[in-house]
Amino acid sequence: RIEHTSRSMPPEALAAAWEKLGELYQTKLDDIDEAIRAYEAAHALDRANRTRIERLADIYGKHTSRYADQA
Repeated sequence: RIEHTSRSMPPEALAAAWEKLGELYQTKLDDIDEAIRAYEAAHALDRANRTRIERLADIYGKHTSRYADQA
């Protein structure tokens, strides 16, 4: 699990791992809730990643009934 390796990984690498996990949930497993959790975990570690911010905004916008507060 990613949480267990967080102590030994630099924040940038951990953010990249969370982002890849988000991509997997979003594109391969069609699990938007888990994708958002992963992207938000990555964002908490690296708030400057514009692509990730746009990806989250896109998901929130497409699922406004569930994520109206974030859109």
